[in-house]
Amino acid sequence: MYKRFLKIFGIMAIFSMVLTAGQTGKITGKVLDKETGNPLPGVNVLLEGTSMGAATDANGEFYVMEVPPGLYNVQFSFIGFTSLNISNVRSTVDLTTNMGTINLEPEVIEGEAISVTAEKPLIEVNATNEVRVVRSEDIKNLPLRGVTNVVALQTSVVDDEGSLHIRGGRSEEVAYYTDGVTSTDPYSLTKRGSIPNISIEEVSIQAGGFGAEYGSAGSGIVNTTTKTGGNKLSVTSELISDIGDTAPSEDRHKLYSYGYKLASFGLGGPIPVMDFIKFYGAVETINEDDSPAGGSFPIIDRSKLNSANGLPNNGEAFVDDNGNTIWDAGESYTDSDGSGSYTAPNYLLLGDDDIKFVYGPRADNWYERLNANWNVLIDLEALIPFAWRIKVGGALFNNHSSNYSHSRSLFTYYNDASTMDGAGTTGSLKHRYSQSESDMSTFYTRLSGNIPGFDKMFFNVQYSRGSIKDNSYDPVTKDGYGKYVYEDGSLSTGEVPYIQGGKYYDLSGTPEWVYIDESGNEVTTDYWDYSGESGTFDRINYDTTWVNPLYRGVNLSPVTKVELANYSVAGVNSGYSGVYKAEKLRDEVKANLLWQFGKHELKAGGAYEKGTIRSYSVSGGSVARYFHHNRPYSESSDRWEWDPDYNDGAGALVAGGDGVPDFKQDPSDTYNGTDYAGYWDDYLFQAYKAAYANNVGYDVTGGPESSSLMQDINKARTPIIMAGYFQDKYETDDLILNVGLRYDYIDPANKVFNPLTGGNSNIVINSEGYLAETVYYNDINGDNTADPSEYTSAIPTDDDQTGLVHQVAVKPSKQISPRIGIGFPITDRTAFHATYGKYLQPARWDNLYISWNRFLSNIQQGNYTRSNNPELQPTKTTEYEIGFKQLVTNDISIDMTLFYTEKKDFIQIRNIAASPTGYALYSNGDFSTNKGLAFSLRTRRLGNTKIDANYTLSYAGGTGSNADTGYRIAWLGGNDPTFTSPLTFDQRHTASFIIDYRTGNKGLIKLFGANMLFRYGSGMKYTPSKPRTAIFGGQLSDQPVAALNSGIMPATFNADLRLDKTFMLNNVAVGVFCVVNNVFNTQMVTDVYNYSGLPDNDGYLTTQAGQNWVNDYAIGSETFGEQLYNSRIAYPTNYASARHVQIGVRVDF
Repeated sequence: MYKRFLKIFGIMAIFSMVLTAGQTGKITGKVLDKETGNPLPGVNVLLEGTSMGAATDANGEFYVMEVPPGLYNVQFSFIGFTSLNISNVRSTVDLTTNMGTINLEPEVIEGEAISVTAEKPLIEVNATNEVRVVRSEDIKNLPLRGVTNVVALQTSVVDDEGSLHIRGGRSEEVAYYTDGVTSTDPYSLTKRGSIPNISIEEVSIQAGGFGAEYGSAGSGIVNTTTKTGGNKLSVTSELISDIGDTAPSEDRHKLYSYGYKLASFGLGGPIPVMDFIKFYGAVETINEDDSPAGGSFPIIDRSKLNSANGLPNNGEAFVDDNGNTIWDAGESYTDSDGSGSYTAPNYLLLGDDDIKFVYGPRADNWYERLNANWNVLIDLEALIPFAWRIKVGGALFNNHSSNYSHSRSLFTYYNDASTMDGAGTTGSLKHRYSQSESDMSTFYTRLSGNIPGFDKMFFNVQYSRGSIKDNSYDPVTKDGYGKYVYEDGSLSTGEVPYIQGGKYYDLSGTPEWVYIDESGNEVTTDYWDYSGESGTFDRINYDTTWVNPLYRGVNLSPVTKVELANYSVAGVNSGYSGVYKAEKLRDEVKANLLWQFGKHELKAGGAYEKGTIRSYSVSGGSVARYFHHNRPYSESSDRWEWDPDYNDGAGALVAGGDGVPDFKQDPSDTYNGTDYAGYWDDYLFQAYKAAYANNVGYDVTGGPESSSLMQDINKARTPIIMAGYFQDKYETDDLILNVGLRYDYIDPANKVFNPLTGGNSNIVINSEGYLAETVYYNDINGDNTADPSEYTSAIPTDDDQTGLVHQVAVKPSKQISPRIGIGFPITDRTAFHATYGKYLQPARWDNLYISWNRFLSNIQQGNYTRSNNPELQPTKTTEYEIGFKQLVTNDISIDMTLFYTEKKDFIQIRNIAASPTGYALYSNGDFSTNKGLAFSLRTRRLGNTKIDANYTLSYAGGTGSNADTGYRIAWLGGNDPTFTSPLTFDQRHTASFIIDYRTGNKGLIKLFGANMLFRYGSGMKYTPSKPRTAIFGGQLSDQPVAALNSGIMPATFNADLRLDKTFMLNNVAVGVFCVVNNVFNTQMVTDVYNYSGLPDNDGYLTTQAGQNWVNDYAIGSETFGEQLYNSRIAYPTNYASARHVQIGVRVDF
């Protein structure tokens, strides 16, 4: 038998390369003769409505393996004994459901059967680590929705404004799975997407201590399992809407509506006529018109603004000849103030009453969301002589949002009829916030079943594919394709991307010279006509199309409007010129082998995953500036020279004095008169590189890899992650031993600088501005030895004609990680557990991958930048855990766990001393230690009431809270911290308390329920510093007045409520419900300023400089100036959301 096992294991090892989450559990027990107490071998054990089951062995024991999570009716039958049906038996992912001892009675009446209902277990006796499982019936009753909110309620979890930290780890150390397929974005290592709430079967949370089958996680595993079709057709539908006032006001306690609408529909069951095929699918749409805010925010009276361009409507009247909505030189106007010049609209002329400070919905901050999931389960035993199953499924998520920007919330508007081709005037004013689109999809197919000829041996093979596409852009210019002007003043016929976001007009024809003759009349001549002009030069008339009337112009930086507390204003670079897009693909094959060998549950397996990463970002404004100041040469242009003195200093392109066109070409041009295509490619490369293009998997302009501009070193990255593991879970009545060994292999498939040529401390750039492919040394010290630092030339030297490659492949990371878990079920009411394990967390890809063009820009252009590092190593965690579970009574349980973790090789930003210049690089270096205690209390329903209470005491310390914690240290050239301090998310105390009340089908009000959720969190940490302005700048770093992160923010307390009533109409359950979030409308602080410890005050106005600003610069009265400044620093997001009331209806049948 062992030889056969080793043979099978050897075959599976071929697959073994990061296995993702488990998807099934196990149901076990022991069957005895009730009269004699002897074991009954050969008893048939069947899960009703499925082909899953087992027969008891000689000891009366049975093991039903590979059971998907959910509730089952378990049937026991044996000749001569009364059949027994036990309902409500729960299978849980990665856990064993031990039904204990089952007693069968001798049959008295033929065909008689006994039915009983199993009680929900309060403690998971067979778990060797801290595991929390929240099931569909409990999720349905909560006043919260979504997996993230469910996880945030559990022990050992800190919710930092939606980012979850488990046991003091960084948020990227949590791995999320849905139906065994990762739902983590590999680029940022954050959870992405969502699934319909009605489709969730259970959410399993492992706060550390997880087994060897799990990888790519350092803190926790969140495994969501969706529903599958049952034996009967089932339908669920929900409709939800919020209620309240839709207009913001100065009343914080008013009930507001944010335009929230949700609709969901789920359908599942067997395929008619083919009941061996079951399906389930659900779809959910959520729309929100305006976002809620816990704090106040300013709004302007829009009647004071020009509806065409968002500028103040207080300038002098004028005739808009060119239709660009703003006055230009030469256009007639009414000089109403007698100043002799045009008086433009001015924000400083707005009065105190034109701006209000309000609460409620934040306009134009909306989202439209669609999510769906589906699966089809085929029981192949109906078609082939094997107990095999195949499951096919997937998920879809689409989100389109307008993203709030506090600095743009007051004055920055645009007319939404505008496009990148011109300004519109027929629409309405909207805030000019950036917009984002995300599309995500997953697909998987899984084959599982028993291995013929082997008792209690099962296999599982799965292929999955995941895709994430992101796009962020300005709502007007979007991808910004536009024309450009050549050196000779002619307009291009072709277009380039992203340029429109950085300019405010396009030339659409040939300019004209305008002169004033002796009679005072205007005389115009063609731009290229230099003969016979007379009169006095007045101006040049450009025939233009206005694409961005709210942009001041190429190469004009924003004017500092300190009078307006630095709110962005229309007309001052108000377009978002930065763009971002990305595509992340994952293909994964995984397999495992499971064998119940006596008391041993042996599991071996692995997976192979290959990613494909493409990302692109650029500054459209910088693209436009480059084209403006370094105009390209046109292959078909006339060659003229520029005469700066022509037309009274206006300048012009004129023929040379010898009558021969001798156009003086821009010295920066590389065109040699023969290869224009090569010249143009090089020009585009230089233009977009200067605009900080970061192109991975796209060419430098954001085009496809097939482009002639594509460089091999910037092609899509294709990281490979492999792992193999073996795990033995030994289970007896008084001991559970879970021992595993995991091997991880992570290959970023990236290039790094050759250590033999100086590594990342020696960067060699060729004369064309590209990274040198081969580098050569100069024997600078004369020792006839090629030292790494001497490889400084991009061309052969007298000392070196061969050279070395500048970049080599990065070395993959490898680690063997032992995992040990021990459980001591002392009785069926008490169990102790302890775990030890080592874990590996791959680096975030957004810290790992960089375009080499962007890298060159970072080190060449002199600004402070941060570069990604292709040599980043995984973060390593060592964890210890010990705890116990106790049934205090049959209806009350407690669970207590102590934990301690050590983490090293976290990512931090660090300065690199390099040639030709130093730069800041993401590097491994941060470390942390975390310790704490997790306590929970749970009850069964005591009468009509059930209680679930959680509390965690945690100490999270380290040298950095995230990869960018030390960016100011790097900027100013300081020393990296080497001692631990509290981390910013070190929330010492967290607690949640849930009271769920259900009348059931009894009492005066039948089928009524109420769920009250209380949450408490002690204050997060910050570093107290001297007061300074958080808006006007002028200071590169804070000046601490106390120890690092020694300040404590205010604690938070919140209450949420759900009330529901169900009506039964035949077999249809119609439920109506009301959800109230933040019942008491508590203003909970989520962020503060280091300078004051307050969310709405940076302390600046208490300083002399602040008082000078109020007295000398602030718009309006002193009181209004203070209000305006405080509103600018009081981000609404510094507070948690205000009270929100939703009503809904749910139908089940």
